[in-house]
Amino acid sequence: MWMSAEAPADYVAFVDRRLPELCVRVAREVPAPGRAELLAEVLSALAGRWLLLRAATVLLRRPVLTERFLDRAVPRAGRRWRERQIYPVDLVVWETPETVAAAIRVPRVSVALRRAAVLDSTVRRESAALAEASIAWWHAYESRRRTGRIIRLTLVVLLVLIYLTTRP
Repeated sequence: MWMSAEAPADYVAFVDRRLPELCVRVAREVPAPGRAELLAEVLSALAGRWLLLRAATVLLRRPVLTERFLDRAVPRAGRRWRERQIYPVDLVVWETPETVAAAIRVPRVSVALRRAAVLDSTVRRESAALAEASIAWWHAYESRRRTGRIIRLTLVVLLVLIYLTTRP
């Protein structure tokens, strides 16, 4: 299936809507050092199948297909990430925010940090989603392009071999 080099607007919008939830899902799977790698892997896998998922959603009228894909992709990518590690990974799961707060004893906090909780965030969420979506789409695009080149090269080699073997 043909894939453009630029991420479509519906993919970027989907990533924008789902990025916070997806970050939480990824955080459940792997510790902090592997989260960015796992998130990129899942978003690239989603980008590679985006056109097919959108077509299936329209044809089958099932809007949950993309969610089902993510439900399977995140744990699968987490397993692959853990298998690539050369040491056992210890995971600590915090059940509630209260247990996290009880476990982390924060010493004195400055006035700026106390006021930061009520101020608007300086992080631009739409920029983060656009960046994540664009990078993942580019990786999927490059993978699809590389696969297409390999397939074309294989076909040319096969045709040349067939020609050489059938020639008298």
